[in-house]
Amino acid sequence: MECEFYDIENLDGYFSGTMYLVTENKRYILDFGYDIEFRKLKLINCNNPIHNSYGEFYTSEELENVKMSYADIIFGEIYSYVC
Repeated sequence: MECEFYDIENLDGYFSGTMYLVTENKRYILDFGYDIEFRKLKLINCNNPIHNSYGEFYTSEELENVKMSYADIIFGEIYSYVC
């Protein structure tokens, strides 16, 4: 599993940007926002053609499954990047 961040902003306890999440058989390109104080993660489809040139979009159910399945990895990567 690999997780990379691009176009990162870390303002007033809110960490956001674009995330490439590569699993064994799929690559997800997502925009994300993470409220550090309340530990709330938001994943949305990436609409930036620089990152998502193939127009890969996911249903809200897929996004929720990604969030639930890979939360530990995503949170670990966010914490290592922020700290």
